[in-house]
Amino acid sequence: MLRWCVVLFLGAMSVEARAQLPRALTEGMRLTNQVSRALALQSRMQKQVLEVALQGDACLAHWKAFRDSAEASSMPEAELLELIASVHEEVARCRTERQDNIRNLLPDSLKMRFNSLDEPALPNVLHFGLHNRMDCNVCVTPKPSRE
Repeated sequence: MLRWCVVLFLGAMSVEARAQLPRALTEGMRLTNQVSRALALQSRMQKQVLEVALQGDACLAHWKAFRDSAEASSMPEAELLELIASVHEEVARCRTERQDNIRNLLPDSLKMRFNSLDEPALPNVLHFGLHNRMDCNVCVTPKPSRE
């Protein structure tokens, strides 16, 4: 009911008045900005990515509100922990679906670059333990050639 009151209130406001309301950047908006800058998207594609990202935000908001209401309830702690674990799975599913939907929007030429935005950086040292440091490609720095 409150949601519909807010929608009706915002609908009755003028465009100028709505523009002056403070807006917090949602996770989807931040993601859209990051993707748009990194991939140099055109405005039409930016709008499509934003629409998909905001759908993901709605999914996240639903599960976070569900978690908050469960935490405020008087259910036993064991049930609450089980419920929160399932909510974490659903939140992860929302984020994965959002990423997949954005990837599906992009042309094939940008999909690899989009995938690389999410990948963690490789560590500087890719090996551990005892080994022959004289024969190790990582440990031995190549000597500059004198030509």
